[in-house]
Amino acid sequence: PHLLSLDNNIRWGLIIVGAFGSYTLGANNIGNVMGVFVPSSPFENLKIAGIFDISAVEQLFLLGAIAIAVGVFTYSKQVMMTVGGSL
Repeated sequence: PHLLSLDNNIRWGLIIVGAFGSYTLGANNIGNVMGVFVPSSPFENLKIAGIFDISAVEQLFLLGAIAIAVGVFTYSKQVMMTVGGSL
């Protein structure tokens, strides 16, 4: 293969592997971070229209997932620039 197409394929491969790796780390850490709050969860079970039953633990983990998503959108560029350039 041509050098430029090989370089392009490697770049895309690294982006895909990085995305899977970051998802795996995030999925693992949500349990570690939010799991300690399960015994003291302030939420009560929620029933929506008699169809959906959302437990207090599920609400707690949803709150953690939203907090992580907000962190990704607000701080991810600064973290990547620090790790990529300043360390």
